[in-house]
Formats: sequence, C-alpha cells, structure tokens
Amino acid sequence: MNTFQEVEDCEYIYIELMDGSQGKIKKSVLANLIKAEIKESFLQNNTEVIEDCNSLGTYENNGLYWINEDTKNAPPLTDYKLAFLFKLTSSGFYYQLCIEPYTNNRWYRWFSHYWSDWKEI
Repeated sequence: MNTFQEVEDCEYIYIELMDGSQGKIKKSVLANLIKAEIKESFLQNNTEVIEDCNSLGTYENNGLYWINEDTKNAPPLTDYKLAFLFKLTSSGFYYQLCIEPYTNNRWYRWFSHYWSDWKEI
C-alpha cells in the first residue's frame, strides 16, 4: 500500500467486505452512509452570492451562503466585504443566521408560514 498513488478525488473507493472479498463503492454513496451513521447535518459551503434571502426557503441543502449589498431581504449589514448566511431547515421551518465576521454583527430570523423580521443578537 505504500506504493499506491495519492489522489485528491475519485469516483470509487475500494473496500474489503466482511467475507474478505473486495468491492468498490461510489464516493457519494459512502459519504451518505457516513452521514447517516454519525447522525449529523453537514453544512455545505456555497460560494455564490445569493440574490434574495427569502429564496433560501426553496434551497434543498442546509448550508453556508454568501450575501452582499445587492442581496434582497438581507439584514441591515454594515460591512459588505463578507457576510455569511447560515440556513437550517426542518420540514416547513427555516432558520437563518447572518454574521459579519469583521464587525461581529449578527442577526437571525425564521420562517413558519411567513418570514419573521431580522432580529439583532
């Protein structure tokens, strides 16, 4: 194994089964098995700037999103160099937390039938 090539990405991962035989599993299938086993939500880092904070209710993945001065329905940001928007969902319920790292300003709001107002923390 010391002579195996090191790689940054792959389509399949080769495994040894309980009976000693070998097999392969898709990387995406293995990732889902690991997520289910440790029962944690993985936040996805999305690098695009979103256009509207209200549209995050339609996004499928929980995650980290970027917003800027052109983003609609954002909290009253003071420093648009960098702002992170965390989106957490449960069936029919959305929670957003916005953080400006340089100023440490933070806001939150939630959706249950309609969006609440942004509240500063």
